[in-house]
Amino acid sequence: MRIVVVNQRVMARTFGALGHEVLDLALEPGPRNLPAELAARGLDAAWPELVLEVERLSPRTILMGLGELACPKLFWAVDVHLNAWWHHAYARQFDAVLCSQLPWVRRLEALGAGRVACLPWFGTARPWRPWAARGRALCLVARVTADRPARRRMVGHLAQRHGLTHLDGLDTEAMLDVYCDTRIVPNEAICSEVNFRLFEAASCGCAVLNQAAEGGVGHLFEPGAEVAEFADIHELDALARGLLADPWRAEAMGRAAWERVQREHLPGHRCAAILDLAARAAGTAPRGPGADAHAWHAVARLAEGGMVEAPARPVVRALGPLVWAEAWAFAGLVRTLWRTGETGELLRLLRAALDQGRFTGDLEAGLAASGAALRAGEAELARAFWLAHARARSLGDQGGAGPVDLLLAWAGECERAGRDMQPGLRFDPARTVPGTALECLLWANELAPGRPGIMRRLDAVAARHPGAAEFRLSVLSWLGLRAPGDWRLGLELGLANLRAMRLVQGLEELALARDAALARSAGGRFDAVLAARGGAALAATVRAMDPPAQGSPEPASSSNTPSR
Repeated sequence: MRIVVVNQRVMARTFGALGHEVLDLALEPGPRNLPAELAARGLDAAWPELVLEVERLSPRTILMGLGELACPKLFWAVDVHLNAWWHHAYARQFDAVLCSQLPWVRRLEALGAGRVACLPWFGTARPWRPWAARGRALCLVARVTADRPARRRMVGHLAQRHGLTHLDGLDTEAMLDVYCDTRIVPNEAICSEVNFRLFEAASCGCAVLNQAAEGGVGHLFEPGAEVAEFADIHELDALARGLLADPWRAEAMGRAAWERVQREHLPGHRCAAILDLAARAAGTAPRGPGADAHAWHAVARLAEGGMVEAPARPVVRALGPLVWAEAWAFAGLVRTLWRTGETGELLRLLRAALDQGRFTGDLEAGLAASGAALRAGEAELARAFWLAHARARSLGDQGGAGPVDLLLAWAGECERAGRDMQPGLRFDPARTVPGTALECLLWANELAPGRPGIMRRLDAVAARHPGAAEFRLSVLSWLGLRAPGDWRLGLELGLANLRAMRLVQGLEELALARDAALARSAGGRFDAVLAARGGAALAATVRAMDPPAQGSPEPASSSNTPSR
């Protein structure tokens, strides 16, 4: 086949080695017209029989002109766990999306991305190196910055307790060389996703201590035999101690993971899956110049997230013809007009949509319109969009009279639809139009700070998403200050600390919570809940701890909020 591969040299070389004719395009960031790029290389739009774009993590490349190509077009969403908030817009111009994270397949489809299939990342063909020839017992190659507090804590703990070597600033080949000289590799991920490091370390035959991934890793490696999983720092500490003390078992795990990579997780395996999917997905992408509207919609979302500088006019020109036909185009135009300060045009669009009864019952469109109206100071207009949505969905009037109640009503509707949060998108309660339950609740909390009911709802949303662990710590600490005798809150705070890699603080919070439960004759219930939530080993550890001494200082909090 004649294949265009955009921004992924390893895959381009692999397709070439398999006998395909490959154009390897490394494109600069920003909007890039693919037919123009082909023409600059002496090729026309009929040349490619397959286009594969692999997400460029930063800065972003946005392909335009895909509607002029008749061949199958695939987009590999690599960091979908952090970028689904714009991927779902961009994906609509492709025949199919390859999603690196299994749990996000259905989520992207629910956001309107079209055909989505799971295609995890891949490993590297490295020769097996016996552990007797390896010089490092426990090592991690990774960036450790203030933006990754859990990783920083994990590295500090393992370095102090188990002699971890931490390295940074290595290129890919140097990193793989280090792992080929390493026995055990701990792996932490920002959203408990399946990340590159799992494949990198397994490719080198390391025993990987992998943070429990959302949806598990069983579709990639056999837990317990090919990879060891941990839920928190207490489990990680025990795993590291056990494997360091039993190198034969650890080496068997590393060898099994290495063999699995050779069988199933090399670039050639991914190329075969891509060709199979392309054959089945061909012909579903939109054709013609109108397909670029999806790319401009993605640009608008990226601009909203502060990831690109984008003028409003191209977005308005692209979305305008579709604004009354497609709910996503209406929502995208509403957000763009608000972002660029075109309030008069925005309000005219909103009133026309309400007068014509457009998109009633569509959550994305209704929330964008209601939120933008509220931002513009038009509270009655904002409420009118909620009432139209509620009637269409037979919800009854749950919106209340004021902005806070309106936001809480939209938050509930988002939760029912599974739109809890948009990981990777920084929401500004002072300026951004909300699109999820978390964002509605954050804005409501800005308008009515200190309402326990709002804070509890924020905690419930954050608890469902591993990437919100640090935020959840601050919410639980705030709640705990106002209910110091609530052992259930204390138990949640202790578990949250452990998942944020704070061993001492987590155990101390759990001991305090158990003491509070014992004081209320609820020790048995506490032990049962802790065993169910954190495992029997953690429950035994907490039972063995002495209660805090009378008058002793309380443990440090896990957030900027003072400890309870």
